[in-house]
Amino acid sequence: LAIGAGMVDLSGRRLHETFYKHFLVTEAVREHIAVERWKILPPATRSRQPLVLIFPRPLDWALLSHTITITSTSEQPIDGRISIDQDERRWSFTPTSAWDAGSHHVRVGSRLEDVCGNSVVAAFERPLRSAGDLPHAAPDRSIGFHLA
Repeated sequence: LAIGAGMVDLSGRRLHETFYKHFLVTEAVREHIAVERWKILPPATRSRQPLVLIFPRPLDWALLSHTITITSTSEQPIDGRISIDQDERRWSFTPTSAWDAGSHHVRVGSRLEDVCGNSVVAAFERPLRSAGDLPHAAPDRSIGFHLA
């Protein structure tokens, strides 16, 4: 994939040179994103170490940037910085303040998709359904983790 110089990025800046993304096409993946198969690497309590999520397959980079949030014991969003790497297979969250002890949650928006278009709710390629059978507002998923 080549994106030509002069194209405008998400922030409205022009690209100075052509950007190339190389990828390999493999067999189709026809299954929903199984959040329960994610590996969670929790940080140390009272540190600013990142919380790390490892995914079994690549997820959509743009959606990863805003469909996963972290909440505190009191269900309040935690401020911090997100990093995505390892070909969209790893998501890291570094909080602005040190982690408190207690239960926390990873909130995963139902709009999250993998690179094949499969979502947290269903596989991309699925039998056609009538409009009445479609979920209008699928609930977000939540993964709990505890810091001692």
